[in-house]
Amino acid sequence: MKLEQLLRGLLQSENIVVFLSDITPYEGDIPIPIHVPLDQKEKAQKIVDLF
Repeated sequence: MKLEQLLRGLLQSENIVVFLSDITPYEGDIPIPIHVPLDQKEKAQKIVDLF
């Protein structure tokens, strides 16, 4: 399973709709775009940072 899929599942399990934003965690040197609604961006970023 790809990191993007894991992060998407993690965010969705926290009731964050994943589709539109600019949160970009990295897997090694490869950016992985995660898209969430802007009103959920801060919460999503905190979850991604903890991941």
